Amino acid sequence: MSNLELEPKLDLSEHLINQISSKNNDPSWMKQIRLKAFHIYEKSKLSRFLDFDPNSITYIEQNTKSPSWNDVPEDIKKVYEKLNISDKEKNLFLNGGMAQINAMEIISPVYSKYMKSLRQKGVIFEDLSTALHNHPDIVKNYFGKLMDWEDPVSLLNTMVWSGGSILYVPKGVSIPLPLQMFYFINTSHTGQFERTLIILDEDSSAHFVEGCTAPVYSNGSVHIGVGEIYIGKNASLKISSLQNWSKNIEVIAKKIAIVESGGHITWVDANFGAVKVNKHPSVILKGDNSSADVLSVSHVKSGQVMKTGAKVTHIGKRTKSNIVSKSVCFSGSSETFDGMIHTKKGAKYSLGHMACDVIMVENGSTESHPALKLEEKQSFVSHEATAGQIDDEILFYLATRGLNKDNAIKLIVSGFVDDIVKQLPFELAVGLRKVLAMDFEKEGVG
Repeated sequence: MSNLELEPKLDLSEHLINQISSKNNDPSWMKQIRLKAFHIYEKSKLSRFLDFDPNSITYIEQNTKSPSWNDVPEDIKKVYEKLNISDKEKNLFLNGGMAQINAMEIISPVYSKYMKSLRQKGVIFEDLSTALHNHPDIVKNYFGKLMDWEDPVSLLNTMVWSGGSILYVPKGVSIPLPLQMFYFINTSHTGQFERTLIILDEDSSAHFVEGCTAPVYSNGSVHIGVGEIYIGKNASLKISSLQNWSKNIEVIAKKIAIVESGGHITWVDANFGAVKVNKHPSVILKGDNSSADVLSVSHVKSGQVMKTGAKVTHIGKRTKSNIVSKSVCFSGSSETFDGMIHTKKGAKYSLGHMACDVIMVENGSTESHPALKLEEKQSFVSHEATAGQIDDEILFYLATRGLNKDNAIKLIVSGFVDDIVKQLPFELAVGLRKVLAMDFEKEGVG
């Protein structure tokens, strides 16, 4: 990293892009990609399509004092304590600032040794800024090739990204244990622009785990993540994403995957926290016999606005997709599902299914906007949706079995989301269930 004296606050400009590029120690080709994105963004006046003022964000992290345990709000302390987070992990979270950390490699010597053995097989798993210099050919070959160059959020991220990770798995290499990366925000009015690049060569497999949190309330902060994912022939990738931000964070994610023949992706997404969430992963089933499962669970509390969903585009023959979204909505919350399955001409014998289910705990607002676009007649797509409050007859039945109303509701909701939660790694699934139980207590249930 450069030791430049950086200005405390800059609006979006070429000058700001140059500052970020210098701080990140970019090679010249990455700087040119940033400037290309800026010029498209400026020329097209795409800022008018953003839901926030891009000039209100601090893009360059300042050297600030790390918060102490006494600075952490009481309700977040309770979360840490109930999740049994160790002192070493607490310090990692508190000192994260605006960063990403391969926390498992730092905490566990066994995991660190495991990572060393993977690197000997040619696996790359590190922060993206480091990979610019360690593996420039790979980054240059894939960075920016899948993203939408007309989307203002993707362009903004491309201009100013300053954190993120890369996973590259060589041909024929199978990674049996999950690889974990965590992102933190501890500062106010800050933009975290995470960039993820995942490349699986043919006949390889991996499980990528992404966790996001803001251990201290970060007023006015925004997290914008852009990901580009390449899955080669007969390769298999599982992505598990658990996001539990503090209540003042706005989250926007633009992530897209392309899957070659015989490849498969399972995308499991759990969303908690944040005042606004906008996440719609996209998968392109390019090759014949490729497939995708996109599964999401959302827990929408009072005052939250959550927009989730997914898009799968079928191009290859005999491709299969399954989009499943489950949401739990409390009073005063707003949840919207936007989903699409698009089968293009030539995607013969393809199958696509989409399901959106919502449980209302008291009163909230929910909308579902499914879209099925069928250009190939020799394919089949379907959609189903349910939304409503918990059936009184079920509550009565559970009451006859000795459960009071509050515990009965928690049991029903736990069962409702369990088929998706159990797709997460064990420790994340346990943590998620604990957070879910705590949120019931906060909302006055249980």
